[in-house]
Amino acid sequence: MKKGEGLFLWMEIKAGERALTMLKAKGEMPIYHAWASEIGVIDLINIGITKGKWLEQADAIRNKVKQRGFFTWRTQSYKRNLTEGRWYVSVLDANKKPVKKSGSGTEVFRPEIVIKFVPDRQ
Repeated sequence: MKKGEGLFLWMEIKAGERALTMLKAKGEMPIYHAWASEIGVIDLINIGITKGKWLEQADAIRNKVKQRGFFTWRTQSYKRNLTEGRWYVSVLDANKKPVKKSGSGTEVFRPEIVIKFVPDRQ
């Protein structure tokens, strides 16, 4: 990437009855991207379902869970002015605990991103 450019991390999250119960009770469902480099976490971004989104999409979410047993939503976070090197994005649940990889049982979902800058061509 070029120096100063931003980077998006897009995700599609699949959730079931437990998530729907939380949404009904709390009116929101926080999920976080914790952006970190070798020196530690530099940003924590809520990518979950906000109170406004829940009010807007509650009926559609309920219907999807009723039809399929789960619902999905697409979300993202964005970082700018990253430095070269290894970056990690931990996905954290509403309690800020790491989310496990689907089917792994114990391995956390933590994508690694290696940033290298390309020189500007004039």
